[in-house]
Amino acid sequence: LLVEHFWDEGGAGFFLTASDQEDLLVRAKGASDGATPSANSVMALALQELAVLLDRPDYRERAGAILEAFLNPSSQAVFQQQLMCCALDAWHRGWEQIVVVGPDQGSSMREMLSSIRGRYWPNKVLVQGRGPDPPDAERIAPLRGMAPSEGLATAYLCRDGTCRPPVTDPERLFTPA
Repeated sequence: LLVEHFWDEGGAGFFLTASDQEDLLVRAKGASDGATPSANSVMALALQELAVLLDRPDYRERAGAILEAFLNPSSQAVFQQQLMCCALDAWHRGWEQIVVVGPDQGSSMREMLSSIRGRYWPNKVLVQGRGPDPPDAERIAPLRGMAPSEGLATAYLCRDGTCRPPVTDPERLFTPA
């Protein structure tokens, strides 16, 4: 619905008002971040993350269109587009997927998730599932084929479709391969 009612088909980016709203003189869309990030900055990041989660390349293409439409590297406006610059960074560096599968309850799951969430890790998508082949795996792409090891919370670190060997010790997740 968001894309259907807010996306600018004639240009790029998201309007601040829906297409089915009462007639307006102007449908604004902006990219300047202030105390609240702009809708287009938020969507440039969110669409990239959703592209990874749902295996939807069309979402990544829309994020790219937003970046192309609103970011001008030679402009001083980049200082008013902090989140848009983060989206640009994610666009170029890509996203890492951290998939944690195992029993929902238990100290191993709490320890694994706490360790991951306690670190600064930009451009990451964290997905939790029960495995093997949880019901959400059909919809959530990173969960496909992931299984816990020895009944413990097991983490997979993946990038561009390639995963490192699974680990059950949270500290091993952060050591170079």
